[in-house]
Amino acid sequence: MKNDEKIDIILNDDKTEEELNREEVINQNYQTAQRYINIAEYMRQYEEQDKYYHRAIQTLEKCNEDHRFDKEIEELNYKKFAVRTNGKITLYKEACKIRDKAKSPQDYYSAQAVFRRIAKYEPNHTIQEKWVSPELYQEALKCSDSAKQADLCEKMAVAREKADKRQSLYASVALIVVILALVVFSRTTMARRVLAYAYETVGIHTGAWQKYNAVYRRTGEKEAYLKYLENRYKAAKHALDEGDLDMAYDDFAAVSRPEKGFGYDRGYEDSCLQFSRLEQQRIKESPAEEVVHFAGMDWRILERQDDRVLLIKDESLGSIPFDEAGKHSSWADSSVRKWLNNTFLTENFSQEETDLILDTEVVTEKNTYFPGVDPGETTTDKLFLMSIGEEQQYYDLLHETETCWWLRTPGAHEGSMAFVYRDKEVMPYGYEVSNTEITVKPLIWLSLN
Repeated sequence: MKNDEKIDIILNDDKTEEELNREEVINQNYQTAQRYINIAEYMRQYEEQDKYYHRAIQTLEKCNEDHRFDKEIEELNYKKFAVRTNGKITLYKEACKIRDKAKSPQDYYSAQAVFRRIAKYEPNHTIQEKWVSPELYQEALKCSDSAKQADLCEKMAVAREKADKRQSLYASVALIVVILALVVFSRTTMARRVLAYAYETVGIHTGAWQKYNAVYRRTGEKEAYLKYLENRYKAAKHALDEGDLDMAYDDFAAVSRPEKGFGYDRGYEDSCLQFSRLEQQRIKESPAEEVVHFAGMDWRILERQDDRVLLIKDESLGSIPFDEAGKHSSWADSSVRKWLNNTFLTENFSQEETDLILDTEVVTEKNTYFPGVDPGETTTDKLFLMSIGEEQQYYDLLHETETCWWLRTPGAHEGSMAFVYRDKEVMPYGYEVSNTEITVKPLIWLSLN
């Protein structure tokens, strides 16, 4: 059942027309008409107002044989057609306004929907000239092309959709061109300079040093490299303050050993000190047999004693004779001892790292297999080689190697030194000290204070 029918039922009384006399029927219809009028005045859409005024007129006409309601019916007709005409004109102007201000296809479709609403209502609800003023009737005639306007709005919407697609395509092409241009520009040295300066200005030192480093690698400019050092040092300090020890470690490692020729052979600012502290901290937290990094090299932890740790070079250094002259079979007089504690130490360890390496009293015992050879005097060294006894003591912590490596214990005769074979087994009879195929694996005692 429709809502209109429900309203009609509500408006009727319980009695049928046969049970009422003529005056009661007339009075009932009059009251019903008044209710329709009240409903019409509360409606917002002009079509609904039109409908309920029309129903009020029909209800009064049913009981107007004696023409007692002619005046009311005439007034209602004026109201009905005034509502119909004004509603149509107002809605038409609203649709025109939407159309004229349209910026998108959806706007045109909205206008089209309003025009179609008018066009759909018009055929069965014409405007009669006698019930409206001449001025209002003439204005209504100007709004009689709603169907045509609806079709026009649809065409305009389709045209705008096509235009928007073209514009979107052009914008996409333009964006792609800009992106490609930026990509090409970003790969140029000038772009890297600009980005480096921008990063540096806002305090993003990691981005800055990466760009300055890229500029230096391309151009070799000293200024770019100095800027790289400055910003990487600042990035390291920031990482340290933020507790990012891994990043701080990597950055301090880089600036503690800058390239030669830039005036920072002993590291940039206090980077060597900061880096050695981080190295020390890492080693302090690592268990025995763990491979740790120190002075740019890998070392294996052999033992901990309170505030110090014993490290052995994890990979052998190059093939080095124990004694270049081929005369000495004692650690104290060997050329390898002098090389390790002078040239190798100076070239590979910063002063701060050198300070962490403890001076060790190195005692060399006799070869228990060949005790007749003098092992030499006790020495004090920072770097030293392992003895036969120490190799046996730390045997389980050592690993097999690709080369043989020297011990500091004498061999079977003068001019020979014991060594360790690739499978970790000691060769106590030794080999000539001048041999250049055997490698070196130095040890250090490192302070953890």
